[in-house]
Amino acid sequence: MGNELVSIIVPLYQAADTIQRCLDSIIEQSYKNIQIIIVDDGSTDGSGDICDAYRKRDSRIVVIHTQNQGSVLARKEGLDRAEGEYIGFVDADDYIKSDMIMKMHRVIKDSGADFVHGWFLSEYSNGRVCEVSPYNKEYVICTESDREELIWEFFLNDETKLTPSMWSKIYKAEFVRRAYNFLPSEQCFGEDYIFLLCCLATCKRIKIIDDCDYIYTIRKKSLSHLEKGIFFQKRIELLNTAIRVNAELNFPVKKNLIEYWLRSETISTLQQSAIGDLRDFVIRFYIRDIEKYRNKKLVLYGAGNVGMDYIRQFEERGFNEPGAVLDKEKESLLWDEFYVHKPEYIVDKEYDVIIIAVYSKKVAMSIEENLVSIGVPKYKIVWEMPNV
Repeated sequence: MGNELVSIIVPLYQAADTIQRCLDSIIEQSYKNIQIIIVDDGSTDGSGDICDAYRKRDSRIVVIHTQNQGSVLARKEGLDRAEGEYIGFVDADDYIKSDMIMKMHRVIKDSGADFVHGWFLSEYSNGRVCEVSPYNKEYVICTESDREELIWEFFLNDETKLTPSMWSKIYKAEFVRRAYNFLPSEQCFGEDYIFLLCCLATCKRIKIIDDCDYIYTIRKKSLSHLEKGIFFQKRIELLNTAIRVNAELNFPVKKNLIEYWLRSETISTLQQSAIGDLRDFVIRFYIRDIEKYRNKKLVLYGAGNVGMDYIRQFEERGFNEPGAVLDKEKESLLWDEFYVHKPEYIVDKEYDVIIIAVYSKKVAMSIEENLVSIGVPKYKIVWEMPNV
């Protein structure tokens, strides 16, 4: 498997209550050839002293004390000192399971990926733990269309997007430094989101694994839980930064998708800022030539955002409701007043057409193949790229 050095960077500010748990989880990793770089960004609560004590006990630890420069520059300090062939990040509030680095090191080495993405558990102050829905995937970039699909699927698509965080990943050192150079040093809100865009715009291969080995702790007073007015302002600044960085990256997110993304993120900002819930009034995905489906017995495949928008358009145009909504992943969920069924449900039913309501062509072709395999006539299956 190899024993390459893996550098783990821990940016730190006022984390005296959590840093020991964090460091213990890294020190106790089953993969031992690690360098632990702690960047104490001007803490005044004794965090720096705790880190200095750990440094005396473990020669793998490096402690850097800075003058409250912000998280972007703190991580940059860590990158400048990192000696590993691979690099990862762990926030000082969080901790990791004992085999995380070993698993990720094995995958990134075997796959040759620019970075490996793992999943996480959310741990709340009341002890409640929530797990995301993990999945495996590998993505190789050979053409411009590959890049566009990658950015759509993992940056823009709410149904499949990657965790927008620097943590829960391991990167090739050269790759992470190159991507990080695009990140504005003054960014103090949503910097992980911008960095993910930079990674997806420059990577050649990524690997996603379904392990949940990172424990993300939820604190009420973190930057992610700002007062509503401040949150709204920060979100708008983040949108502007993303547009600027997209231009610097030679526009990996194309104009029509940027416009969709701006609408989507603005709606999300309004919702999360409690200014208004616009979800029921805004359609983002449009069916092409919708009138050709009037008076047809329709079945809809897809219980995600695209499917939801298609349903609204049927309602607005006065169409009959679809005879069924199908989704391989969402059986038994009551969705937008529809019961969602597995694809097999349709086998003995009467219908004229099954509309596949997803954005990705690759996903749509996989769905079509599955439908044909269970006896659905191919001529009754329709997929067209949604208008956005």
